[in-house]
Amino acid sequence: MNFLQSIDLLGEDFKFKINGGQYKTPFGGFLSTLLILSALVSCWYFGQDLYLMKSPSFFEVRRPMKSYPTKTLNSSNFFFALVLYDKDGNSFDDKAVYTYNFIYYNFTRNTSTGVMEMLKQNIN
Repeated sequence: MNFLQSIDLLGEDFKFKINGGQYKTPFGGFLSTLLILSALVSCWYFGQDLYLMKSPSFFEVRRPMKSYPTKTLNSSNFFFALVLYDKDGNSFDDKAVYTYNFIYYNFTRNTSTGVMEMLKQNIN
């Protein structure tokens, strides 16, 4: 009984204290032991994916869309800027050192075959 009283973690009275005392009981020691064991079992059971290196199971649903939303991009609804700076903070524009190469990829689905077709365009 004294052993259970010594490991009682739940023994502090939260309503009032008599002479500043903390009361430890065998029932509190039993509940503390039960609490520690349940925490260890929970860590073992839910942590198996981590320490046994098992891949976790998951549920995935893939539903292909029948039609994909399209949006026409132009200078009024799409802004793209690229600036290079040197070590002093000045803008750097030397065509001998670098050039911009923008490539536009457009993917469309062929309605008769259902295959995706790619259109590649270089933009100056």
